[in-house]
Amino acid sequence: MTRALAARVDSAHVTATLLDENTLSVNGTLFVRQAEDEVLLQATTSGAAPRLRCSNCGFTRQYTYWYAKLEFRARIVNYSPRCGLRIAGAIGTEVEG
Repeated sequence: MTRALAARVDSAHVTATLLDENTLSVNGTLFVRQAEDEVLLQATTSGAAPRLRCSNCGFTRQYTYWYAKLEFRARIVNYSPRCGLRIAGAIGTEVEG
């Protein structure tokens, strides 16, 4: 019985369930997003609707994916899809080249 239990613990299978926008259950353990966990979006291209990158995980999408209106107003997505941290706002442009 101990061997069977150890085999289950070492299993790579993970069950994750999003309970609400702030709570994730991973194999029965709850992870709650903290209010102070925030990231900024940084423009990676110039122009009126630049590509924006998450300052924490590097997730990048076009401006219109994050914000509904120009001038970084009316956010469509409140959290970064990759790292799950709350988006506090957007900062200046970092253009390569």
